[in-house]
Amino acid sequence: NNARCEDGVNFIRVDGFVKNIHIYDAMSDAIDVDFSNLHFNNINIENAGNDCIDFSAGKYEVFHSNLNKCRDKAISVGEQTVSFFHNVEISNSNVGIATKDSSMATINNAKFKDTALCLSAYNKKQEFWGGKIKVYDYSCSSNTLYQEKNSIIEIMQ
Repeated sequence: NNARCEDGVNFIRVDGFVKNIHIYDAMSDAIDVDFSNLHFNNINIENAGNDCIDFSAGKYEVFHSNLNKCRDKAISVGEQTVSFFHNVEISNSNVGIATKDSSMATINNAKFKDTALCLSAYNKKQEFWGGKIKVYDYSCSSNTLYQEKNSIIEIMQ
């Protein structure tokens, strides 16, 4: 609660399984994970000053997530990350899920409510190519996507 650090929780070079994370009122990123291989059973985040989840340079899987009031991105995936998300609920956020910089996100069962931009795939750093998102069973109240050149968003209904 009320994390006033750059990251509410930061995992670096970690392998393993995290059962539950509940974060409320993070000043910046709620969860930041770098160079890791982690599986999360349940992530609940309410009110992050920047990204709710920021994954970089690793392999990650999240089985259940409820992300509300993420000021920037609910989920940010970058720098050659491979990620899998199941049962995602995102609300009241600027961007739902963003992949960039040679990263891939596969999403099963995603619901977006009151989110300005639901899916975004793009290139940010010149040493990488774009991002890729593949989503199954998807609903988005704003129905908005952003796909930059050399990036892919596939919606499989």
